[in-house]
Amino acid sequence: MINDIVCFIEKKLNKDRFIHSMNVVKAAKELANIYKVPLHKVEIAALLHDNAKDLTKYEIDQYIKKIFYRFK
Repeated sequence: MINDIVCFIEKKLNKDRFIHSMNVVKAAKELANIYKVPLHKVEIAALLHDNAKDLTKYEIDQYIKKIFYRFK
């Protein structure tokens, strides 16, 4: 699953943001070990934390409408 997320964000994010996200993963894993929290969850959160950062307002609006529609 982690490798799938890495492949997904590598395609989706610009190069600098992808590198930033991978550095966040490294730091988050170190903190997870210190604070004894589930590494898998921390890694997923760190990978996805900037996932929508490069989306346009239109893309965000479309995504919100799509998600909202599912919960009606």
